[in-house]
Amino acid sequence: YTTGVPAQITISSIDPVTQADDGFETLFHESMHTMDGSLVAAIRSDASELHRTIPPDPTHAFIFFTAGELTKRFFPNHVPYAVNTGIWTRSPVFAAALPALQREWVPYLEGKRTMEEAMKAIVGTWPAGG
Repeated sequence: YTTGVPAQITISSIDPVTQADDGFETLFHESMHTMDGSLVAAIRSDASELHRTIPPDPTHAFIFFTAGELTKRFFPNHVPYAVNTGIWTRSPVFAAALPALQREWVPYLEGKRTMEEAMKAIVGTWPAGG
């Protein structure tokens, strides 16, 4: 888990879930929580501009996806935590987010578009409202 200001990350050194490449992904995931505030601000801005409703816990899908995807690049046989534990299928919010992340966020992770472009494209897939 990660606590607030100042950011502190706590990870077990003996839990098998935090060993080897899984540990790398966990540390990466938790460090990304230190950016929750700026990510939420960007999401709110895009949602307001596009008149979209923000889903519950809007940053966690980005974090699970990004940490898992980038960890696979360093460890090709790695199965991301969200895949391994069924998060993408168990949570309707996450299940709805996955196709947009795969389609819109991967090009950002590959350096083919800006974060702002990718974020706006993803927020644009959310239900109208807000």
